[in-house]
Amino acid sequence: MDRQNREEARDTITVRPTLYWLLFRAPDYWAESARKYQWVDPDTPLADRPYLEYEASLDVTLGEVLVAACQKWGIVEGAYMTKVGAKLVDEFFRFGFVRVPEDTDGVGQQIGYKWPNTLPVVRNDGGVEQVPAMDVTFRELLVSSQLELTTGEVTQPYVYPVLPQGVPAPLGDVFHLTVEAVSLARANVDRLANSTDHVLRCVSPALVKDVPKVEGKAANLYGQYAFLKALVSWWRSRRKRQN
Repeated sequence: MDRQNREEARDTITVRPTLYWLLFRAPDYWAESARKYQWVDPDTPLADRPYLEYEASLDVTLGEVLVAACQKWGIVEGAYMTKVGAKLVDEFFRFGFVRVPEDTDGVGQQIGYKWPNTLPVVRNDGGVEQVPAMDVTFRELLVSSQLELTTGEVTQPYVYPVLPQGVPAPLGDVFHLTVEAVSLARANVDRLANSTDHVLRCVSPALVKDVPKVEGKAANLYGQYAFLKALVSWWRSRRKRQN
């Protein structure tokens, strides 16, 4: 089915996960297949970032998309993760979405550190709750976006597998919206896709700018440098807050 027919059927929405940053906290933390994305960092321009496109039903969760994208790219558990019992699904702690034009020339490292680990979800009575981001469905994300509770394009999530660093953004005050506003937002979202099946399928290759491959000892050194650079930045920001 071509793009035009998919849009007419409106069974699914298009989700475009985009790689934000991949850090090797040990030379074999991630699988060897992940090294081809080691060049991606916060300063990478949006147009150069690797991304994928998925057809997804509205009941698909953000976590499902992030894990599927990493697996498609080969960003999976390496020898070190396997040794310590770490799992890919547990590596996600910061959640952000593409902003245009703000992200055109990259996204500041400190901005990524402050992305939240929960996202707002609107309940039937208009109440707004903070929910673990991996469990939020795209129906819930789109409703929150319609009600201006999120920042960025929620169908273009950044993929940022990282251990906790920095200080999460404040969750904000719990508040209520009118039931009418919530109902209207949900009706608008439900018109975007009408599939009753749980659908998540990749419809694009792993699109990425052609860059020199870093291998062997050079790759290990580069990964260690990137990790140390991140730690120094975190330490400086922490000292600045303390002072």
